[in-house]
Amino acid sequence: MNAAQSVEVYWDGDASKSWYPLYDSVYAGQISCLVSVIDPGSGSQAYGGYNVEEDNILFRSIAGVSDIPFTHQYFKDSSANMNGTWTFAVNPTNQGIKITWTAPSGANNTTFKMRCIARVNELKL
Repeated sequence: MNAAQSVEVYWDGDASKSWYPLYDSVYAGQISCLVSVIDPGSGSQAYGGYNVEEDNILFRSIAGVSDIPFTHQYFKDSSANMNGTWTFAVNPTNQGIKITWTAPSGANNTTFKMRCIARVNELKL
């Protein structure tokens, strides 16, 4: 990846496994996302450099329309030159959650490995 390029995180890295709600429901969850450098390429990141963020999120789906009315970041840290950003949004295609990471400034042909883990409380309506 290069600086400012974005990548979406999928279940098991498979784009066909994008999560989306199947019925009216409200979800309260904690999402922990971590990314690390596995090959700095010609970028300014170091091997093993990291960016981590943990957020509380309220996700709601009513009549096929989803929104994220609340997020609260409660932990964020990164090593030198790892100023990338995590974004949580509604996927307009399937109304599911879309988790995106944008590469940090200084990334140049840099290879990252990332993973997100979610703990979710689901309430079907």
